[in-house]
Amino acid sequence: MVQLRYKSDKVIEPNFYMRNDGTLTYFFDEEYFKSIVGKLKIVEFMMDKRLLINRKRNLDMYRVFVQSVLEK
Repeated sequence: MVQLRYKSDKVIEPNFYMRNDGTLTYFFDEEYFKSIVGKLKIVEFMMDKRLLINRKRNLDMYRVFVQSVLEK
């Protein structure tokens, strides 16, 4: 898991990290997402799972991108 690679000084809160370039990353699961959208209706919820391969560093990186359509 990517979270395990972050050093302790990069942890802002549990599941919330600062990257070396200053951008922020938040890791969450589907249940958490559904809880934060509250009473909005989830019209579409898609998880795009991809395997990215870094040939230079010989790394397999699993990524999940979430896309959703919400309605009031």
